[in-house]
Amino acid sequence: MRRLWQTFKGALGAQGGEDVSVLTPEDFVKEKVESVRLSTSATPPYDVPYMTVPTLEEWTPVSIDDVKKLTGSSQCKTCQSHNTLLSPFITLLFNKSLVSSVFPSEFRKAVVRPLLKNLRTDLMPPK
Repeated sequence: MRRLWQTFKGALGAQGGEDVSVLTPEDFVKEKVESVRLSTSATPPYDVPYMTVPTLEEWTPVSIDDVKKLTGSSQCKTCQSHNTLLSPFITLLFNKSLVSSVFPSEFRKAVVRPLLKNLRTDLMPPK
């Protein structure tokens, strides 16, 4: 067993009389963080550019006519046929969502279906 250990120590580059210490994960992380801090101490701090983020502090409420126009031009036949019935509810929902800055979690999911321009495209090998 001793010979096996000496072989490993030799392969890892440890000298014969050197004691090998085992670090706890906490000590290893502390030493690693300290070595990174020392090696980067002369590096100047990164200047993060200031960016403005758009907010919903200013907005124009959605009107029933806007919603009717959008749902009327939709490809969905249900939206077109129930346009008059749905428009006031959708308008109220959008405006309340904007005022409260809350978007219902049920509406945060979508089903995305790609529409191919050419049906044969899927069968052709990629270029």
